[in-house]
Amino acid sequence: MATCNPDIAEEWDYERNGNLTPSDIVSGSAKRVWWKCQKCGGEWQAPPVKRKIGKGSCPYCAGRKLKKGVNDLASQYPEVALDYLPELNGGIPADEVIIKYGTKVIWKCHVCGHEWKNDVYNRTRAPKPSGCVKCQRRASIPRYRQMAIERLGALAETNPNLAAAWDYEKNGNLTPSDITANSNGTYWFLCRSCGASYKSYPGAKEPLCMGCMRKARGRKNGKKVVCVETGTVYETIRDAGMQVGKHPSSISHAISDRRTCAGYHWKYLDE
Repeated sequence: MATCNPDIAEEWDYERNGNLTPSDIVSGSAKRVWWKCQKCGGEWQAPPVKRKIGKGSCPYCAGRKLKKGVNDLASQYPEVALDYLPELNGGIPADEVIIKYGTKVIWKCHVCGHEWKNDVYNRTRAPKPSGCVKCQRRASIPRYRQMAIERLGALAETNPNLAAAWDYEKNGNLTPSDITANSNGTYWFLCRSCGASYKSYPGAKEPLCMGCMRKARGRKNGKKVVCVETGTVYETIRDAGMQVGKHPSSISHAISDRRTCAGYHWKYLDE
């Protein structure tokens, strides 16, 4: 074996094999002898014939046997071991869990407390080990938010009027530069009319709480309306809507958005 397979002979365990040397045995021998891994220092038994055909390699490096300090979870991946609790896994401690273990175990995230099942190998594999799904989702939110801002523009830029009413105290670390007008969810704003803090979608046009918005609509509904093309003056939006066969809100939107309704442009008389 020393002549035919010198690479295998390098792992010969001279101490455990006594007087027997690689020069005394053929590569095809079925005799079980001792080997010592050059990488991890682990010792194991296997016949030379198995080593010759590519079998019988170091069981510790292959993850078939446990060697503490070499292939256990606690010593090799201490950050992953933080999510491993013996009480959830039959009392087996992390230093007795092989990192290439393919059986599913129970994990509990040390950050958010989320529990899930996955095998140890998936948690330690390179280059993309798996982790807590909930924490990964939270981590991805800022990235997607930034992509949306680059594409649509931040609220601070697209609607500075609404951004000026941002309630920094109640919105925590978020600012108008961190969201877009299309962002999901509601945020806190300060009503420009009464100063009250209220929740609203970032797509709102004006920083008005619901109460003040109703009052503003009431005042507008009581204003006289002019059809720009004909010059006809109507006492209220309701009257104008009845005349052209449109709902009053349609004319109101046409005025605020500067677009047509029923083929005409509209404005308030005092504007």
